[in-house]
Amino acid sequence: MCKACRHLNICMVYHKAYGGNSDSSGLGDLFNSLVGHLTIAHCKFLKHWIGQEQNFFSESGMNNLDCTFRCGDYVVLSTEAGRIAVASGVINDISQSHVSVSFSRRLRLPGIDRSLEMERLIQEVWRIDKDEFASSFAIMRFNLIQLFAQSSQCGHLRKMIVDLETPRFDSEGILSQDPAVSYIRSEKNLNDDQRRSVQKILATKDYTLILGMPGTGKTSTMGIDFVRVGRREAVHTDVLEHCFTEDMHSVDEIKAKMEHVRVVGVTCLGINHPLLVNKKFDICIMDEAGQTTLPVSLGPLMLASKFVLVGDHYQLPPLVQSTEARENGMCISLFCRLSEAHPQAISALQCQYRMCAGIMELSNALIYGNRLRCGSSEIADAKLEFSCSKSTILWQQEILNPNRPVIFVSTDNLAATEEQDHKALASYSEAYIISEITKELIRRGIAGDGIGIITPYNSQANIIRQVIGASVEVQTIDKYQGRDKDCIMVSFVRSSKNFRSCNSSLLGDWHRINVAITRAKKKLIMVGSCETLSRVPLLKLLIEKVNEQDGIVRISNSDLPCLEELKKSFHPSL
Repeated sequence: MCKACRHLNICMVYHKAYGGNSDSSGLGDLFNSLVGHLTIAHCKFLKHWIGQEQNFFSESGMNNLDCTFRCGDYVVLSTEAGRIAVASGVINDISQSHVSVSFSRRLRLPGIDRSLEMERLIQEVWRIDKDEFASSFAIMRFNLIQLFAQSSQCGHLRKMIVDLETPRFDSEGILSQDPAVSYIRSEKNLNDDQRRSVQKILATKDYTLILGMPGTGKTSTMGIDFVRVGRREAVHTDVLEHCFTEDMHSVDEIKAKMEHVRVVGVTCLGINHPLLVNKKFDICIMDEAGQTTLPVSLGPLMLASKFVLVGDHYQLPPLVQSTEARENGMCISLFCRLSEAHPQAISALQCQYRMCAGIMELSNALIYGNRLRCGSSEIADAKLEFSCSKSTILWQQEILNPNRPVIFVSTDNLAATEEQDHKALASYSEAYIISEITKELIRRGIAGDGIGIITPYNSQANIIRQVIGASVEVQTIDKYQGRDKDCIMVSFVRSSKNFRSCNSSLLGDWHRINVAITRAKKKLIMVGSCETLSRVPLLKLLIEKVNEQDGIVRISNSDLPCLEELKKSFHPSL
């Protein structure tokens, strides 16, 4: 019976990974022919990552995952009365007032008389959850199993990813004969770092890693015309023109387009799209690879003979909510794994076009060891340009001085301890300070879309939005990776005598701090308690570096006469 099963190959891979052999499989020599290529190291790798997936989903649970629904999402329907997972389906329409879900079979309530079923279905209160097990989990598991399949492509990937064999590159003599090299050398839109990166990609026989430090233009280095495969609802408006249009009515027309196009864009989780079945590419380029878990990264690599990973493992790693999975390495991306194993495969982009010199100096001192440099004198000397007269309020004058690109507003002289409601952390004092600075920035001619406000905590982001309205964008630090604004304000929130809790919080992750201090182009304003934050070693160094730039501004209760009224508006009991 097993010999005729379509899952035989997968089943035998599992069997060997978990200690099985030809005798226990009952297949004898057939077992060896199917999985004889797998080594002890291969089995250990597979077993480890499958274990981390199970930890990831069992501890995270569906309630903790992002539940913003879109058309095409796989969902699970349950009832508020306690019937769990009554049915699974796909969202085919959604608006502010309704959600339409299609099912593969008729919706039924277990144990209900069929004559009363329709009435009960209408009366029932339904709960909808994303079916992560039908999408992310299944794709991650499939990718891992495919890596250990018996094929030349999978064998090559195993050598690179599991066995960590050294990647190969053509010699300079062979590469010089490639006509593309002459074009790259003459291309004026590329700087020296970008030119070296493209040449390294052309030379690779296996893979290349592009370390794109903040603001270095890694996306523009990669950018060319392409077709975007996937749901239009999930695609950024800037990319919609690359999607298949609605006037393409026939399958043959779409197939012809796919045969003609040379570059295809797709997310890692969308790699199993029907249009990509049996599709093979010369090379796979994966952006933001430092934020992608290893099992998710594997899918696209199966479709290409070579690959390029573009990312920065000094910024935020993959988001893993399960503590056990995170501690066992689930947050280590493939980009990080290969970077540490073979640093010679890295081509670094170090010439940045985002931050002025004063802001860049912080990340250079804290993270990048002075490797970052400004792309031009205009970038290095960039300042906020105000169209109106400066404020009459002294502390606002100090903060908005355009000659001081980095400011840290210390709240140590305020009665500004953090507030905690259940597990949510917030600081109304910091929210008020940021709102006052925002008003003054806008009054002096800085456009709202040129200002960004970030914080480690969702609860603080919500409070700041309530205080300042919708004039500027407010997000968590994690959601701002890859983004930038002329002026960025950071609310650190933590102000407590319990220094241990601060050190173990979100602020203890140096990747997150790196993202926070590298989003601003011309002005970086940080707000927090120097005394509390200095208990975190990296933040202590950050504050010291700001102080070297004469950027510490200390404010007191006399500077904020309306602070207590603001607090009472949120907490009348205060």
